[in-house]
Amino acid sequence: MAFEDRDYAWDSPSRRAFLGGSNRAVKGIVIVCIVVFVVQLLSARAPRIYDQPLMSGLFGLDPSLLGIGQVWRLVSYGFLHGDLWHILFNMLWLYGLGRYAEDRLGAKEFLLFYFASLIAGGLIFSALELTPGIGPGGDAVSTCIGASGAVMGVIMLSALWDPHKQISLIFITVPLWLVAGLYAIFETYEVLMRVGAGTIAADGVAHGAHFGGLLLGWLYFKFGWNFDEALDRVTGRLPRFTFRGLKRSVGVGPKVRLHRPETADEEDDELERRADLVLAKLHASGESSLTRKERKTLKLYSEQAKAKRNRS
Repeated sequence: MAFEDRDYAWDSPSRRAFLGGSNRAVKGIVIVCIVVFVVQLLSARAPRIYDQPLMSGLFGLDPSLLGIGQVWRLVSYGFLHGDLWHILFNMLWLYGLGRYAEDRLGAKEFLLFYFASLIAGGLIFSALELTPGIGPGGDAVSTCIGASGAVMGVIMLSALWDPHKQISLIFITVPLWLVAGLYAIFETYEVLMRVGAGTIAADGVAHGAHFGGLLLGWLYFKFGWNFDEALDRVTGRLPRFTFRGLKRSVGVGPKVRLHRPETADEEDDELERRADLVLAKLHASGESSLTRKERKTLKLYSEQAKAKRNRS
């Protein structure tokens, strides 16, 4: 269980404070999972819900409850864990490789990818549980908890980015491609065996959730997805609302900004500020980490600088 990514070791020379610095998305997820786990322990003797411990009954992924509108379970299940080893294993992997992924994607895109991996894992787990002839059906449907599906997505995506990244597993060091490859083979085998034989896994492991996370990581890399850009395209087509004088502005257009510069100088300063952030990300993670919006920001900043040189 005790492992560390050499590039991002716990005793890294950077020694940033855990609650500060970079990688706040990963740190936030780890903190939430730990807090939720403590609540699970404290509420262990509370009344059961849906024949499950309180927290699992409220937030665990019971596929039979999705049909009655409890869709939040496709995300909330990923913040619950069964025991100390379960949460320790997931959080070590997440903290070790999640920071690498967040550095490349940025905090917002990493969170979107993480939640998408949870949902993909939850959907495949639910499909296996509910499909006649594969899952048990009825009251025998299992409840899934744990961040493993999202963690598998992070492992797969990181391995596709940098397959030769070295990972320390207790006494041995292996390339990341080997870890991701073995997981992919094993989880695919388990899912196919269940589909083919119609049997219920007796090991208590949600192989469908693991497989869904791995698949989402591969698809994300294969097709060059960017959830932040997709979200911007969707929200950019929604009607715009303004609350000044309770007026409604209808039509397609850019989203309302919290800060709207009043002068050309303020607009230039705002563009320069955004360009500085993009350049810092470019320096830290390389050109491949930039989104389409960030590339456009750099282009606009370059055109602005060129125009200023021409005027002078």
